[in-house]
Amino acid sequence: MMTNVFACREIAKGKAEGEILLSSDQILFYHVRPEDGVVMERGHCLEGISVKDKILIFPGGKGSSVVQMDGLYQLEKHGTAPRAFIVEEPDTVLVSTAIIMDVPMVDRVEHSFYREIHNGDIVRLDTTKQTIEIEERGQRMEKILLNGHELTLQALYHIAYEGYPVEIEAEAWKRVKRGRETMERLAHDGKAIYGYNRGVGWNKDRNVEENLIEKENRKVIYSHALGYPPYNTIEEVRAMMAIRLNTLLIGASCASDELVILYKEFLNRGITPCVPRRGSVGEADITTITHIGMAFAGENQVYYKGQQTSAREAMKQEGLEPYHWQLKDAHTVMLSNSQGEGTTAILVKEVEDLLFMSDLVYCLDYEGLNGNIEAMRQDVNELRGLPGQKKCAARCRKFLEGSYLYDKDSKRALQDSLSFRGGFTITGTVIDALEVVKKFLAIQINSPSDNPCIIPATQELYVTSNFETTSLAVAVEMLSIALGHLSRTINYRMIKMADPDFTGLTRFLAPRNGESYGYSQIQDAFSALDAENRFLITPSSVDFFAIEGYIEDHASNLPLVTTKALQLVDNLRYLVGMEALYAAQAVDLRGNIRLGRYTQAAYDTIRKIIPSLDGLRPIQEDVQKAYTLIKSGKLLENLDDLAQCL
Repeated sequence: MMTNVFACREIAKGKAEGEILLSSDQILFYHVRPEDGVVMERGHCLEGISVKDKILIFPGGKGSSVVQMDGLYQLEKHGTAPRAFIVEEPDTVLVSTAIIMDVPMVDRVEHSFYREIHNGDIVRLDTTKQTIEIEERGQRMEKILLNGHELTLQALYHIAYEGYPVEIEAEAWKRVKRGRETMERLAHDGKAIYGYNRGVGWNKDRNVEENLIEKENRKVIYSHALGYPPYNTIEEVRAMMAIRLNTLLIGASCASDELVILYKEFLNRGITPCVPRRGSVGEADITTITHIGMAFAGENQVYYKGQQTSAREAMKQEGLEPYHWQLKDAHTVMLSNSQGEGTTAILVKEVEDLLFMSDLVYCLDYEGLNGNIEAMRQDVNELRGLPGQKKCAARCRKFLEGSYLYDKDSKRALQDSLSFRGGFTITGTVIDALEVVKKFLAIQINSPSDNPCIIPATQELYVTSNFETTSLAVAVEMLSIALGHLSRTINYRMIKMADPDFTGLTRFLAPRNGESYGYSQIQDAFSALDAENRFLITPSSVDFFAIEGYIEDHASNLPLVTTKALQLVDNLRYLVGMEALYAAQAVDLRGNIRLGRYTQAAYDTIRKIIPSLDGLRPIQEDVQKAYTLIKSGKLLENLDDLAQCL
């Protein structure tokens, strides 16, 4: 592997890795939208482009220190800030902003660096070593081999998050070709085939003339591309395309070689169609993922090399021709649940990361309480036998290794309230629900959703309802309900920790010097979040109309169900962040206690970002910092070895 290394000068300390985003214009971060990191300055070379998580290369800053610092602070607060700055002309305002906001920053990079870099290149920056390493996208990545049957969630995450390229197994190619040949033969013999030589939906009784194939496909695409904003993330769309490519390789879909190749090339070349999040009822995501087909034909917007552009332009830059539709290909693009499945896959990862951090904060909170941890014992939980409960108890015991809670204390309560004593069992419930989601998801991403479909073993063709996703939708709703229990439990722990009769500490965990009221009104904020969470867990899988001439009279609403669950997870990031504030403050007030190996690391990380509340300052800023801490995953930076062992 070839890696180019360039010297630079340290301005603000730190390390960062990410994708390059080049700007020829100076930047004022006050003109960058905090919600998504999109540059809003009219006429700026980056107008409409997001700086979120990018290694930003630009000439320098502009504007006063107040607006520049406030702009970057708002981005940090929303988790949409760049990861690092590489500048040509560092001004005093920008330098002080980077140092205060803890954003790595360098200048005086070797001149050859600017000749080598391109948008989308991967950069590793180390200010201590005063080096920048550049690798072109895809250079450092192993290839993921797809065969239609063995796509794992881990492989999917490599593709979605890290841009791993994909390859197609030779035998899978053979199945694709056989499937196509079979359907063409059957159609030639006069068999009526839905979506091939007949229309789709209510138009199933209409013949499709062979001399009008491309026009018919366009009619289907144009009539079905009906999704509306907001849009799925790049990671979600890459997951969708990888899933659909994998299911095409089963050989049941009658996909053309050219269509299969486009899925592969779009993934490997970093061309990501803009897919609207809303508009699908989940009975195949026909109104949303059709936008992927539009992109294949050069007729949609895509994300490419760090910016949004036309699909036609991105394809031109990559030497790809817009697709000319062949028999059934429009229907093949449409008839997939890949939006709901891809979004669910991302949900699974986000929930798993959240639970890890929630358990860690819960254990730190327990130390702040000086609670009784007998309920976490291995023998106690083995006796019950619930898999999620056992796993979570083991994780908590690991987090608390070496903690003073293992020492005897006559002042400790005989048993604590259920929100503490049974907190890990609630997280265990979420783990159990998550396993159900993963079970059904693993089946769906490795099986065809097509109607009709070819049976590969016999090369026979039958109508199906294999696009039905109710099992997965109901599983996600079960997961959401479990997350609702976690939300309520976290809230009750914070209410209890504010009570001096329960903790033996100060009211609202206020500083003993009386400089502030502590976390008093924060109860309003987390109560409002929990109310929103109760709304989000309301089932949506049973809400549908009979459509398409009353033929399609059932739906699962999987994309909506999963989108609601993702919002629920984001709300929980706030709640876990708030509990982290409570936990760290309680530890400070308890004073001179020995924390566990991993809870100590968590406490240190929290206090590095948010100081102890011993004076008067806006609590809202602490809440936002805590949320960003949880969303960024920084709380887990020192826990890699633990993650592997558990």
